[in-house]
Amino acid sequence: MEIKLLIETYRKNADAFYAAVSNNTLHKKTNVPAKPDYQAEVIVPILNELIRLLPEYRLNPPDESYAMRCDYYHIHYGKLTVGGLQPDEDYNLTFTPLGKKKPIGPCVPIHSMAEMVAQVRQAMAIKSTSKQTTNPLKPDNQ
Repeated sequence: MEIKLLIETYRKNADAFYAAVSNNTLHKKTNVPAKPDYQAEVIVPILNELIRLLPEYRLNPPDESYAMRCDYYHIHYGKLTVGGLQPDEDYNLTFTPLGKKKPIGPCVPIHSMAEMVAQVRQAMAIKSTSKQTTNPLKPDNQ
């Protein structure tokens, strides 16, 4: 699956729909284009493919309550947020590693699933190495 192809298809659908809106053809009994849905057409297929490509991480699949929150489409691992996808004004995607729903790394443009997989793996590596392995309140001699 190509991310660029999903975005281009969405752009075409959006252009057709908004052209129909501006031409006021939605009220006529013509072949009306479907209202575009970025989440359903771009984000959910990417997340489902990501889950398929990274079974070792057991990422949470999007459900019926899935939506953009705090400017990001969040990618979850259990209750932890791994990162988020954010569309720009031209519908292109960036990935940002998130910690407690706040950016903990730079935004990286995403053009392919290979780039997406690499970014999620990198974010997961950062999360696994940043976890504390010892209790800082427990003295060393016990």
